Amino acid sequence: QRRVTWGCSNSCRPQKLFLTYSMQKVHSTSIVVSPPEGSSLWNDIQAIRRVHDRQISRWMPHINMVYPFVPETEFPRVAEALRAALAHVTPFDVTFSEFRYFKHGKKSATVWLRPTTEDPTRFMDLQQALQSVVPHCDDQTEKHGGVFSPHLSVGQFEGAADALAHIELFGKNWAAQTFTVSEVHMISRSSQVTPFEVKHTIPLGGKYL
Repeated sequence: QRRVTWGCSNSCRPQKLFLTYSMQKVHSTSIVVSPPEGSSLWNDIQAIRRVHDRQISRWMPHINMVYPFVPETEFPRVAEALRAALAHVTPFDVTFSEFRYFKHGKKSATVWLRPTTEDPTRFMDLQQALQSVVPHCDDQTEKHGGVFSPHLSVGQFEGAADALAHIELFGKNWAAQTFTVSEVHMISRSSQVTPFEVKHTIPLGGKYL
């Protein structure tokens, strides 16, 4: 068995459980934060993605918190540990008011919505609590210098100039929108051509027995 200890700096106190799992991580699963389906925020994001995001048929609007993640066969026991880890992480509001972009090359860029919180540590604390349950699933921090950078992708573009032009266009019609992060979703897909589906939803600040 593998002992896993998890906790976060401000929002929760440490918990301990024995958790047995493989050290596998796969790109067919993830833990995400997603705006409520059917909300005005969801609909406005999807309106942009329908035109600009080739991944719209595979992914819901989302912020990857832990990706890649464990195989779906391990979801039931990992979900129990996640519930315990998030029992003392309180819900928080996140606002989307600014578009930014990642440059991948001269002819490749991704535009994304920047999530902001009143306390800038909230997303980092949540991600730390999640990752501490599956510490081998650390790509979201280790590939970025040990820092978690939450983002919600809305489309792919042909380089920085194209991305900046569309950011200006999006900004003219975008009003800041806020939702409460009160849960995370464990999602998976069965193949490269099927969409991700929510398999487990883990509440923040939920009672854990």
